[in-house]
Amino acid sequence: MRTNLREKPREDFQKYNAELQEKMKVDTLRQCRLFRGLSVDDIKGLSSHAAMVHYKKGASIFEEGNPADFFYVVQDGLVKVYKGTSTGKILTFTVAGRGDTLNATAVSGDNYYMSAQTLNEVTVLKIGRKSYQAFLTEHSSIAIELIAMLSSRLNRECDRVVRLIGEDVEQRLIISLFTLARKFGTTLSLTREELANCAGTTTETAIRVLSRLKKQGIIGCAAGRGGIIISDMAKLHDLVVEDEGWI
Repeated sequence: MRTNLREKPREDFQKYNAELQEKMKVDTLRQCRLFRGLSVDDIKGLSSHAAMVHYKKGASIFEEGNPADFFYVVQDGLVKVYKGTSTGKILTFTVAGRGDTLNATAVSGDNYYMSAQTLNEVTVLKIGRKSYQAFLTEHSSIAIELIAMLSSRLNRECDRVVRLIGEDVEQRLIISLFTLARKFGTTLSLTREELANCAGTTTETAIRVLSRLKKQGIIGCAAGRGGIIISDMAKLHDLVVEDEGWI
């Protein structure tokens, strides 16, 4: 019986691709704060339930009010997690990057409390609600880490409320810009509107503030449309009254 020699390389490639994807999933989950106390074998067990999903820029991953059927971790790219108001305004609560969860607690309820949208090309790991909940039941250490995460986020949101009430708009924008740069680097793939949503202000105000920062040599425009480059982090830091992160 003659063997088709073309089938072997194809099978080898498929096997290699599957092993590479599995390694990428494990590496991403190991970077997630929620799972940092777990063994590699435990991470691999969770990874077996994760699907790798790709999204184009501007795509919706989930929306407020949708059934909370999946747990998400960002593998590559940037995702804004936000909430809309009755007047149509948007407030961005966080910009998530590699290893960040999008909804660590959402699957404990029936629906997503916020929405998640991609800011560029994004890959996420998606784990079904039942699989995620079963994994949490088997690993109580995750619950402890989850409480710590929620406590930290609650403190940040309290700080944000204080700033929204007490800080002037320019300072809120500068804090947002500085915090994002510390987290993701000095080249940010964000539009003026997205930055404004982080600071709870208008796009027009963000444009005016960024224009002043550009004249001071603190920022520049990225080659891509809508990007921002921080030219001088030291000068930007000097403008921050309080540099505690709130994104």
